[in-house]
Amino acid sequence: MQMRDAFGPDAELALEPYRDPEIDHRYLTLEVRQEQYESDIMDKLHRLSEEFANELSQCSGDLLVTTDFRPQRLHDAV
Repeated sequence: MQMRDAFGPDAELALEPYRDPEIDHRYLTLEVRQEQYESDIMDKLHRLSEEFANELSQCSGDLLVTTDFRPQRLHDAV
């Protein structure tokens, strides 16, 4: 809910699995996509990730919260 609140109802939030092609490492990514990217998006993503660092450190696996600066694909996301 905090991600939706931070980026608004028009942002695309896409939870996707990622498998590193060079090493045997898999994790989830939460991609934030916007129609127009704010200049501070990476700072905002970092701050939001820090809010959940303690809770996530107690879980197995990894979650990367980021953006790929791609256009929104609204039909495939939340």
